[in-house]
Amino acid sequence: MAALTRAQRPNVLLGYDGTDENEPALRWAVEEARLRGLDLEMCYCWHWPYPRGHVDAAVEAIFQRAGENLLREGACRARELGARGKGAHVAAA
Repeated sequence: MAALTRAQRPNVLLGYDGTDENEPALRWAVEEARLRGLDLEMCYCWHWPYPRGHVDAAVEAIFQRAGENLLREGACRARELGARGKGAHVAAA
């Protein structure tokens, strides 16, 4: 049987927004990943507030950087809570 690639392995997926209300979900996800020996994947998304077809590359780049910064902070917090690895087991998507 061939080994699964990282993308094919099961994981725990957490929607992370950095709010105080999100902290219990982060704690749960870290513990669940630890108990099951799975990777913790974190994601962040936002609703684009403009009509379909509206493109503003500068604004989109700002939102993307803000999301990346938030996920970086979330991954750091997850590691503080005991998640394994430095990016290998806590990944921001």
